[in-house]
Amino acid sequence: MNILQLLPDTLKKIAVVPLDKKYNSVRSNCFRVGSPALVLTATNELQIKETVKFVAYLNKIENRKIPFSVRSGGHGMMMTSVNNGGIILDISQYNHVTIEDSDKGTVRIQAGAVWGDVAQVLSPYQLAISSGDFGDTGVGGLSIFGGIGLMVRKQGLTIDHIIGARLITGTGSALWVDKEHYSDIFWGIRGGGQIGIVTEFLFEAFKIPTNSRGLQTPVVSQEIMYKVKDICCFIKKWQDWVNNSTVKLTSNLMINKNSDKYCRVNAHNLWCEQKSREATDILDKSKLLGPIEEEKTQELSYAKLVKAPHIPHTGQDKMYIKNGLVQNLSEDIISSIVHLLNSSEIMSIEIRSIGGKLNQKSNSFNAWSHRNVKWFIAIWGSVDNDKKINKLVNPLLNKLDGVYGGYSSDISSEENEKIWSPTTLIRLKKLQLKTDPQGIFTCRR
Repeated sequence: MNILQLLPDTLKKIAVVPLDKKYNSVRSNCFRVGSPALVLTATNELQIKETVKFVAYLNKIENRKIPFSVRSGGHGMMMTSVNNGGIILDISQYNHVTIEDSDKGTVRIQAGAVWGDVAQVLSPYQLAISSGDFGDTGVGGLSIFGGIGLMVRKQGLTIDHIIGARLITGTGSALWVDKEHYSDIFWGIRGGGQIGIVTEFLFEAFKIPTNSRGLQTPVVSQEIMYKVKDICCFIKKWQDWVNNSTVKLTSNLMINKNSDKYCRVNAHNLWCEQKSREATDILDKSKLLGPIEEEKTQELSYAKLVKAPHIPHTGQDKMYIKNGLVQNLSEDIISSIVHLLNSSEIMSIEIRSIGGKLNQKSNSFNAWSHRNVKWFIAIWGSVDNDKKINKLVNPLLNKLDGVYGGYSSDISSEENEKIWSPTTLIRLKKLQLKTDPQGIFTCRR
């Protein structure tokens, strides 16, 4: 089959095949090198719709499912935004950000934008959206799964701020979905993964007023490197400190075993307002949690904090990540974390504080099922050790309350059952039959 000969004229000018010079720059994402037969670099909605129709046509004439991936920012840890032997639809050039109403905070964002660039556009209007912790993360991928951002405790999940979206279905049709139009689909696209291609989101951003020195969207960022001997005691003290602080604070840890005696803990604490006496008092208490090697606290613009570096994706991060969500870091769970740190297959363990605003929404608000959790745990290792890592971490993850689908490299059916509650999963499967009757999309379910 000569795939180029079958392409409609509307797609030929955006097609990239293996012999093209551009191929190596569009074949991969951050975590995986892909070897697709064809990459289509769409710049408008018509090309996205035509690509979907073309994939559906190929499936029909081939009588099989052609691997089909959609890539926005290319930072997806699931690694399903690239494939081997199939088609990748790259929408990274479909990336406009439009302020609709600065007073109401309504912002229209195309799915190919990256969150660091979004923050740059919003900042002059004193607006922000909590959306992950890395500026190169794409709007599209993060916004269909959840979005655990640096201000999650105060502002909740990214998907909780979506008030409308434009969806391309598996038949190539375009729908505008919100609470009044296709409300069932609107429910599903916020946390349910890929039930179509969301090309554009309407968000309600929140205000961060300019401070007295003229700094736009001011926040206080504190970075601390601890050298910890008793990591179990440290995690307990850190949990107590977060629990006794206001939700204006979000704190994240990255823990690495440095030697037989010590762990190195990199903490990032974000105060989601301008500097104040309250912020200083709370952040100063973090310095009492353990021995400090380095510490830096600064007030800066949120847009500067998450500025996108625009790093080319070549599959450079050969990582495999498993994660879990939990209500409380009990002694049993902390002991399991410490046990994993002693394994040579585990590179790092990440713990994030996420409890706060997300707990105020009901389980039925959207398709994100775990509204009672307050902590997020991620285990990092090499992709070459994926099977060993699965075996090592399962005893811990089986004690937890669920999985965040947008931050897991495991795309097995067993993992899917932990991402959504049984009721939500059944509802999503029914919805998928409605929006993608031929099942052309690579998706979790």
